[in-house]
Amino acid sequence: MSTLTWPDDYVSADGSGLNTAALLSDFEASSGLSDLSPAELEIFDATLEATVWSYPLNETYRYYNLDTVVQAPANELFKPDFIASWLNENSAPAPNASLLYMTAWLDLSQGEQVLQLPANPNGNYYVVAILDSYINTNGSFGPRLQGNNPDPQYVLLAGPDSDYYRNIASGSNSTQTTVITDQAGNQTTMHVLQVDTPKAWITARIDTNSLDLDSMNATRDFINGTEGVSGSGFQLSTLSQFISHGTGSVQYSPPKPPTATGDAADQARSAWLSVPTKASDFFTQVGEALALNPVPSKLDPSFTPQPYQIWTGNQNVLQNSATPYQPPSALGPDEVALLDRRFATIGLNLSTGFSQPSSWTAEEKVVFQKSYTFALELLDKATNAQVTGTQGVNNGWNITNDNIGVYPNTWRSWLVRAGTAIDGGAANIPNDAVYPTTQIDEDGHQLTSTYNYRIALPPTAGEPPLKTETYAPAQGFWSFTVYQPNPGNAYQPFLIENAISNTTYTPLNSTATLTADGRLRTTKPDNWNQGIGNRTAGQEGNGVALLTGSSSAVTGLQPNSIYYVYGAEEDGDDLLLQLASDYQPSYSSNGIPVGGEGLAGPALSLSGTTGSSLSFGWINPVAQLGSNQLSGETNASTTLVTESDGSINLTLSNLTPPANLENWLPTPLVTGAGSSNPQAASEFLLMARYYWPSSDTANGAKSVLADPTSSDVYAPPAVERLGLNRIQAWDLLTNQAEALVKTIDPTFGSTSPLDSPSPFSSDVVGALLDLRFLPDALDGQLATVNYGYSRNADYNNQLFFYAIDDVTGSINGLSPSDSNYLNEAWSRRLQPGAPIVADFDSTSTGSIQLTAGQLFAPIVNNGKGQMFTAFDSANASDYRHFDLLSGSSFAFEDLLNGGNEHDRNDGILAITSIDLSAP
Repeated sequence: MSTLTWPDDYVSADGSGLNTAALLSDFEASSGLSDLSPAELEIFDATLEATVWSYPLNETYRYYNLDTVVQAPANELFKPDFIASWLNENSAPAPNASLLYMTAWLDLSQGEQVLQLPANPNGNYYVVAILDSYINTNGSFGPRLQGNNPDPQYVLLAGPDSDYYRNIASGSNSTQTTVITDQAGNQTTMHVLQVDTPKAWITARIDTNSLDLDSMNATRDFINGTEGVSGSGFQLSTLSQFISHGTGSVQYSPPKPPTATGDAADQARSAWLSVPTKASDFFTQVGEALALNPVPSKLDPSFTPQPYQIWTGNQNVLQNSATPYQPPSALGPDEVALLDRRFATIGLNLSTGFSQPSSWTAEEKVVFQKSYTFALELLDKATNAQVTGTQGVNNGWNITNDNIGVYPNTWRSWLVRAGTAIDGGAANIPNDAVYPTTQIDEDGHQLTSTYNYRIALPPTAGEPPLKTETYAPAQGFWSFTVYQPNPGNAYQPFLIENAISNTTYTPLNSTATLTADGRLRTTKPDNWNQGIGNRTAGQEGNGVALLTGSSSAVTGLQPNSIYYVYGAEEDGDDLLLQLASDYQPSYSSNGIPVGGEGLAGPALSLSGTTGSSLSFGWINPVAQLGSNQLSGETNASTTLVTESDGSINLTLSNLTPPANLENWLPTPLVTGAGSSNPQAASEFLLMARYYWPSSDTANGAKSVLADPTSSDVYAPPAVERLGLNRIQAWDLLTNQAEALVKTIDPTFGSTSPLDSPSPFSSDVVGALLDLRFLPDALDGQLATVNYGYSRNADYNNQLFFYAIDDVTGSINGLSPSDSNYLNEAWSRRLQPGAPIVADFDSTSTGSIQLTAGQLFAPIVNNGKGQMFTAFDSANASDYRHFDLLSGSSFAFEDLLNGGNEHDRNDGILAITSIDLSAP
């Protein structure tokens, strides 16, 4: 795909259209077409531009038809109880585990709707955005604008056919409020929001400490309200229902159940979930969407709307000029006529819809289809630039904080709007939230879980108790989230399974009893998500994770261990569980685990006395950490650990760090079977979230709302690369060896070698034995490394070690990518007459003698003329043959390029202890 700079280079020099000429060669290369005729070039141009312009409208049309079946009918709120996790990614385009979502699809052609905002005396942070069908934000509500009101507030949502809309547009109601009298004579003052299309989208984000059950329950109560308590919770009703209800509030509506299952839901997903692959289907849907949601017309307003009415003049308080109000999706007659002329070639008209020209030749139909396919590929790939950081700019973070959430009607902005729409697209305006992203460390290297990282958060103001704004200019909340990239879909990255490894935030507050048939009976959690519990009809293996307590009377389960739910049968208010000890994710074609897809299993056989008890906890995956985990912001017992000066160090690692697990954000741990490209699967990206960014720039304060090209913008702290995550030899010394070391250096063990930066290499695995951490006085002394080695392969593999210069694997300047590297490493193997070997399906024990003060890497000869090392670039096809399993063990794959297995378990070496001889 083109190397043009997104989005500016994709627009023509005069800004009147797309720079299709610059994209033509890419199209010809991808489509196999060349020497297009003038008529075919017009089809290419029109298809590309029409796809970009109409993509958001097609998306909202499809999602309306999908969600009103699988979530809640039109004009009803959908209030899911669950948060985003590695299994459930359906709550947001970029899954946000910092909050709960609430959504609704509006059909204002049926009349005005009344949205009740609950009483909020305790200062719960939320933001409710109402978007039109072109994904422009029409309104924004929450404490930023409404404050922490002790009483509920009401918003009258008026579509373009409403008299309330027309009265405001004509200037006869410039206050944007109205008084509604219900049938009992109660009068209620309401805000009036102009919603510019009949179909519209409510997306609400409600802040919560998702790692604390009490906080989650309190947030659910705030969202749902209490039946019989007037004005509680978020509620939605028609205006006529509000008037007839007669209590001066919206009638209570119970929360909707999790996403629907069944034939109707399956049919809706099949029809509407995915973008059509056929161009004619896509544009037919666009034509139908235009008939339901005509392009708004420009107005001649004589007033300035209330701040909650959003347009291009008030989406960013620090950057937008005082642009006069216009409905953000509105086009004037000349603009509509221009688009109609551009799109006429393919039969699309903004007023009459779509009709594919009947005069097209077979070749022109092919050009149309391939142009559409190319347009989708372009958007998928090119928009990755919007989440890509640049070394030396804003600490490596990409900050997008202008013309997002509301998109000016220019081709440049329509490109951004289409990119934002890809698989989601309900973006907040910057005043409500800014989401910096990065995939690089402070030196510009790709983030990879083979290394450890740190995000250091210095306190910027204030004294304990520490509050949200202590660490970032955000008045709502802030957080950092770890994702794995979703190939071709920058806006829908994957939360990672390894997030369950940090169990610090998981209370052991549940109990199960063993049933006569070997299952576990436990009370069904209030937020049990049956959509995850049985994701695929008739298929077990949903994989929800739990942690067992310190003891277990159930044979087949170990204490303090993680297990996955293999099957869960509902029995009234109980669940009957089968468990598995492992979970196998599904992998994309390029080796990255697909979020939310995979199987647990096989099921464990449990036994013991019927009624035996097991204490456990449902794991709270730590995919994000932020201000919700501050001791000054939560009553939870588990909070972020601060340093003596009040600063906070967040640790990013795929293995458990030695201390402060409360601050640990797990990164991908991809081992074992499945991934054909574990190097790519080890890469990750970060997203920072700043909700309700501060706009205060007095006394040198910086805001994330400022122009990101200026030095005035607040940028998140740089991601510091620390040590390569490797065999932790320093923790494997025998007591005698450690005593010897401490006679030489009494401070030994006071710091971890993993906290010291290592040279960067994208293709190194930490299956290294590092004896450089020992005092210099021991350099040259022999170290006895004791091990257990198991063989799980037909090949009689031989494992050796050889000395290297540093963690990049160089040998006297020879790098792993050099053609002679393997031969040189083999010639330097230690103890060549005593390889580490084992019989098939057995484990051997032994020891090797290594030299203190040096660094050693493994090399394997599989007996078939092939050798592999822990450095990908030394191996054939740069294949990753080694996995670091823990701080004391590693495994390797003995088939060239992984064969068809990619299991990397043919040999497993576990270091049991290291002893030293006295100097």
